Amino acid sequence: MPDHRIVLTYDPDGTLVDRVRAALPHRSLEIVRELSAGALPDAMPGTTILFGNYLSPAALQAARDLRWIQTVGAGVDVLLSVDLASTDIVVTNTSGAFGVQIAEHALSLMFALARRLPAALESQAARRYAPEPRDNLFELTDKTVGIVGFGDVGQALARRARGIGMRVIALRRSPGTSPATHPPLADLALDSLADSDRGDASALVYEVWGPDRLDELLRESDVVVNAAPLTDATVRLFGREQFARMRSSACFINVGRGETVDQDSLIDALRSGVIAGAGLDVTTPEPLPPDSPLWTLPNVILTAHYAGWSDTMLDRIYAIFTDNLRRFDRGEPLRNRVDVRAGY
Repeated sequence: MPDHRIVLTYDPDGTLVDRVRAALPHRSLEIVRELSAGALPDAMPGTTILFGNYLSPAALQAARDLRWIQTVGAGVDVLLSVDLASTDIVVTNTSGAFGVQIAEHALSLMFALARRLPAALESQAARRYAPEPRDNLFELTDKTVGIVGFGDVGQALARRARGIGMRVIALRRSPGTSPATHPPLADLALDSLADSDRGDASALVYEVWGPDRLDELLRESDVVVNAAPLTDATVRLFGREQFARMRSSACFINVGRGETVDQDSLIDALRSGVIAGAGLDVTTPEPLPPDSPLWTLPNVILTAHYAGWSDTMLDRIYAIFTDNLRRFDRGEPLRNRVDVRAGY
């Protein structure tokens, strides 16, 4: 019998098997690469560790020996189920692998809206010299950015927004707390700017508020960035009332989940000038249908849910997984443990 039987459902560069063996060189390992969701149930008997984002009811039923699931992404809404929540299987995510690139993506959308870059690119494509009216341009320095969801992505964005002179306010479910199930990731060096707050996330912002102050954040912010996970509490968190509370000059950035926004209300707010613009990396549904008004609204920038991708993403994901693998083998607390009932 091997010490651990590990099923890998994600290995795009073909290096993960060697990385797993290098992490536990003293252990006998049975490693199975099963990249087909349909074949996963047959791979689960005897498996103790699963690396992946999906587990069908049939696969869960076959996973009698499964003790730990390490997801590939930070969001776990696709994986979680009532049946999984009724088991003792530990779930951890790879929060920390995506903060840098998603924060940079959010900043890119903010700068593009502030400097009206889509209009400039359209003029360039038409070989038309058309300066943007000066009243349509604004600076981000000294503006207030309100970040909804102050986890890894929100904190990475706060570091960078503060670095360009923005005032940062943030919303999180439990302000001032750091769940014991999430040991710090600073020693993995996932964000080179993380030393700027010395592990104290509150040092990044002017204030951290609880969910009951969402309306206040919306009223105070020049840019609202949604980086919240998808849970029962965040479905359609942003709707007609929330957009009405924002400044007419404000922009809305969504790098969280499309389902956290009432998209029809967002479209109405953009069409009527209730808010000035939006930068959306996520929508509902995905892919966005060709007839969606979001494609043609002049004050919208769309990207195809790729904010989390980068040239170093895989290295970060694998660093978190192999670190947790060593912790699991030693019987130590795992990083990024998910509350499967709360959904994050």
